[in-house]
Amino acid sequence: MRKKIAGILVCILVFSAFAGMTSSTKTSKNTLTEATADMDYSHTVFAELGSSTACKYCKYAHAALKNIYAGGWHLFYYVTLLTDNNLADQRLSHDYNYNGLPTVFFDGGYRVNVGAADTPTAQNAYNASIIECGNREVSDINLTLSVEWIGNASMDIDVSVQNNEATDYDGHIRVYITEISSSIWDDTAGYPYTFAFLDYAFNEDIHINPSSTWQNSTIWNGTEHDFEFITCNNVMVIAAVFNSEWHQGYAKPPSGNPFDAYYVDETNATSPPVESNPPDKPDIDGPRIGKVGVEYTYTAVTTDPDGDQMYYWFDWGDGTHSGWVGPYDSGTTANASHTWTYKGLYKIKVKAKDIYDVGSDLSDPLGIIMPKNRAVSILFLRFLEQHPNMFPILRHLLGL
Repeated sequence: MRKKIAGILVCILVFSAFAGMTSSTKTSKNTLTEATADMDYSHTVFAELGSSTACKYCKYAHAALKNIYAGGWHLFYYVTLLTDNNLADQRLSHDYNYNGLPTVFFDGGYRVNVGAADTPTAQNAYNASIIECGNREVSDINLTLSVEWIGNASMDIDVSVQNNEATDYDGHIRVYITEISSSIWDDTAGYPYTFAFLDYAFNEDIHINPSSTWQNSTIWNGTEHDFEFITCNNVMVIAAVFNSEWHQGYAKPPSGNPFDAYYVDETNATSPPVESNPPDKPDIDGPRIGKVGVEYTYTAVTTDPDGDQMYYWFDWGDGTHSGWVGPYDSGTTANASHTWTYKGLYKIKVKAKDIYDVGSDLSDPLGIIMPKNRAVSILFLRFLEQHPNMFPILRHLLGL
């Protein structure tokens, strides 16, 4: 049955920071400064944000989508397609023929917003696009989705699409595995990307007879895809069904970078049930200045509100990690060692998970340096920790 969902038209929205959406993450309150008007939506709108960790202006697009979603003003979901991820880059390049970053593709290209000069401007543009998409006529289908956490970064995912039309339905389903608050990808403002796309659970054509249902299930194993760091309370599975009817789309409106657009008929999303409370955010300590080729040891510690044993994950900031270290009793200090190969500035981050795979927030980053000139002070490193977006700039300026 086609849903008519009340959305909200926001005329003017005030920027607010949004640090992530796990159960333990705090979100700031948005303020509406004008009256709002209710609108009926034909379906749940879907947005795909094309972005990258090096994109200067993508932070504004990211913040705008976070604000809209956190405010609950519309029934919509979004995924962040980072070119740092090969599958995401293929989606942007091959399917959307994208011209630049950031670009947001709403409902499979029914509306395309390119660029973001600042957060409020992007936010207003995205609100308008969501409203336009929400008022589209769509095929009468129902999309249901269920996810069960198996353990060790694995999930049992079940999806079904019911065709309520009197004619055959042809389309394409994509089921996106996303991390609600990314453990590995930050925007240039230093905030973790939200709903960062990791992998597909399903990506295939579907055909459904009248008044019939297409159904499928799979076991998705994150470890097999190098995503063993995910935890059950920081995962969102998002499904979108794209109609097979072709439309001419442009990734650089009004007529640049043409692509084949297939509009979204329905979207749904869910997360696996969580069985315990997350550990507190860990504290990390260790040497701040080092030398390449020398092994250094770092410590991390936190507590679990349920007293569960915990594992720790050390991200060394150079594309490598420790894997899950443990288990340790709550409040017991963990340690891991690492050797850096190249001179540079690095941010070490740690997170913990309990024995039920419920994860903590990431620790505050510990800034370290493998310098050409060892006369670099701790004050400089503290400055970097307070201004994480300066890391890539200073790497370039200092030739590190």
